[in-house]
Amino acid sequence: MDIYFPRYRRIVNHARKSQEKIFPLFPRYFFALENIDISFSSINRTRGVAKYIHQHDGSPVPIRQQVIDFIKSREGSCGYIQLNNQRFIKGDKIVLTNGIFTNLSAIFLNQSDEERAKIILEFLGRKHVLPMPLDYLDRQN
Repeated sequence: MDIYFPRYRRIVNHARKSQEKIFPLFPRYFFALENIDISFSSINRTRGVAKYIHQHDGSPVPIRQQVIDFIKSREGSCGYIQLNNQRFIKGDKIVLTNGIFTNLSAIFLNQSDEERAKIILEFLGRKHVLPMPLDYLDRQN
């Protein structure tokens, strides 16, 4: 049985240290290419496997090969998925979609890590540089 377990690398900051760690793209899931000679009950007995995703009749849920090929196409030469979190570039006009500044316009400054960015927000007549979760930002129309 062929197994595919897509993973990605990420820099984690903890206690003033940056360290590269490897994470699964889909935690607790892997893809298995069905082999007629293997029973799925043996997969359920495999160490670390809770259960497989199945249909009402107990047969595994099929995933189209195009989906697997797309995920594999995102792998770099190192074998890890290349995440593209660079949605904005310096100077982009953005709007805040969450938090106390919802619906206010700002300017994207830079991405400080994989989850946060620095923005310039003009508020009360002054420009403020603020850290903001990337999830709170959207491109201004």
